[in-house]
Amino acid sequence: MEMAAIDANKATTHEKATAYENEFRRLSFDVQRKGKTIGQHVVDIRRDGEQVVVDTKIDIKINIAFVTVFKYSHTGREIWRDGELVKMDTLSNDNGNEITLTAERLDEGLKVTGTRFDGLMDGPALPTTYWNTATIDCTTLFNTQNGKPMQVSVEKGADEIIQAGGRSIEATRYEIDGDMKTQIWYDRAGTWVKSVFEVRGQEIEYVLVDDAIKYASTDTRVVTR
Repeated sequence: MEMAAIDANKATTHEKATAYENEFRRLSFDVQRKGKTIGQHVVDIRRDGEQVVVDTKIDIKINIAFVTVFKYSHTGREIWRDGELVKMDTLSNDNGNEITLTAERLDEGLKVTGTRFDGLMDGPALPTTYWNTATIDCTTLFNTQNGKPMQVSVEKGADEIIQAGGRSIEATRYEIDGDMKTQIWYDRAGTWVKSVFEVRGQEIEYVLVDDAIKYASTDTRVVTR
C-alpha cells in the first residue's frame, strides 16, 4: 500500500493528502546500538474524518552491567488537514529532563513553541518524524523535541536491498546533511523503512520490524484502538 507524501507547503494535491482515508497504518522500529536493541519507535497513522492523525511513541533504555544509565521517552501527535500540518504536541523525557513542544497553524504560518525556538517557521517546514516522504524534498526541518529549525540538504543515494519487516526489500537511501545529519531509507512505495544517525557520539540504527495496515470495513473513518 503506497504511503503518499503530505507536503509542508500544500504542494501535493488534496487527493494525495487523503490517501489514508480507508486505512490505519503502524510502523514499528527496533532502535539498535552496536547491533543490540535498546528500544522501540512506533508510528501510527490513521484517517479521522478530514484529518490525518499521526501518533509517535519512542522508548529507549541503555543498561550497563544491569544498571540503567540512560532512559529516553517521547510521545507526539501530529494533525494534518488538506496537506498541511495544523497542530502538533510532543512530550519528551530525556534522562529525567521533561520537555514539551507545541506547533499550531495560524493565518500567518506555523507557530512552534519549544525550548530551542519560539516563533513562526520561516517558510515551509516539516517535523523530524520522517514517516512523510516529503521529508526528502524539504529544506527546513524542525526538531520535534525542542522546536529548533534546521536547514538541510538531501542527496539521493543508491537503491539497496535491506532487511525490513522481516523480509528483504529494495529501498532508496537518502543522505540528509546540514544542521542535522542522518541517513534514511524509503521503499518504492514511499514507506520509511530504515534510518542511521549519530546521538552523543553513538551510532543509532532504526530497523523496521513490522508494517501493519488495517482497512475500515464499512466507513471512511478508522476506529482507533
